Amino acid sequence: MEVNKLSLNEQIKCDVCDKLTQSIYGLLKTQGDFNSSNKTENFKVHLCKSCFLGTISYLRNQKKLNHLFDENFDFSQLDDFGLI
Repeated sequence: MEVNKLSLNEQIKCDVCDKLTQSIYGLLKTQGDFNSSNKTENFKVHLCKSCFLGTISYLRNQKKLNHLFDENFDFSQLDDFGLI
């Protein structure tokens, strides 16, 4: 995911909640073959700050659930999940 800043005249509509954002937005984007039909699909979802943070929280929780019974998993790494 990317976080982008807009110029003063630009507005982006969040693809989840339909609110317009005028400052910062997140972008969930991928390219690749995600189904068995060998058709390449490109995805691009614009997210307002609230929906972006909600998505990060959901993904962090998914990672936690995926490693819940992993004895060697360091759960403290989830504190910085997604930060670059």
